[in-house]
Parts: sequence; C-alpha cells; structure tokens
Amino acid sequence: MPTTILSVGQYGHPMLKGAKHWSFLLLKSDGIAIAYQVTGSTNTYEFKKPEEVIIKKTQTYLGKVDVGFVDEAKRNDLYQVLKRVEVKRGDVNWNCQNWIVEGLKALNEEGFEVDALTRDDIAGKLQLAKRDE
Repeated sequence: MPTTILSVGQYGHPMLKGAKHWSFLLLKSDGIAIAYQVTGSTNTYEFKKPEEVIIKKTQTYLGKVDVGFVDEAKRNDLYQVLKRVEVKRGDVNWNCQNWIVEGLKALNEEGFEVDALTRDDIAGKLQLAKRDE
C-alpha cells in the first residue's frame, strides 16, 4: 500500500519570542500537504477542518520535521483519530504544541507508523531542521 509522510510543521515570525504554532502536515505531493491543526487561543481553541496548503508559500512557515508515515488507505482514519484528541480551553499552559504531542501518542496507540515524541524532542528537531532548509 502506498504511504505518505506525516510531518510537524512550525509557523511563526522568526524574530518573535514565545511559542510557535505547530500543525500536522500530511504530504500529498511535492510541496503540497493536508494540514491538521488546532487554531485559536487560550479560551477559543478548536480543531480546525483539514485544509490543503502549499507548505513553503505560507509566509510564517519556519520548517518541518518528519514524524512518521501514513498508508494512503488510512488517511480518513488519521482524521478520525486526531478529531478525538482533547482540545483544552481556559488553560494558559496548554496550546497547539501540547495537542501535537497528544496527537502523536493517539496515532501511535492506534497503530500508525509514527514516533510518539515529546514536546522537547520535536522542538529540538525543528531547531535542527530550520538550519537545514
């Protein structure tokens, strides 16, 4: 069965300090992906409907790291698993990065070929990836 790469993309302004936005990127073709992400802020976070993105055309794109593979036939299953990942509101210590980590755990537990990485693992890999792009 054909597989596609699942990555974590990082977005933000390189000069601004603070948390960067993370989303899952499921590669469709060269430079085009389906983005799965949480949007909003502390009191309004929500799981956004997946959307097609041209990865490097997004002005705030800062890089990505590959975290696994998804069988093409399981693309809808990926969406269903991510829809069930808890989205917390009202907690200033929770954001999209927490959701990504929990999403990786949930996907791993459902048998997807992904690495269940910690927030620090992903941040470190993104820092290295930024240098490589």
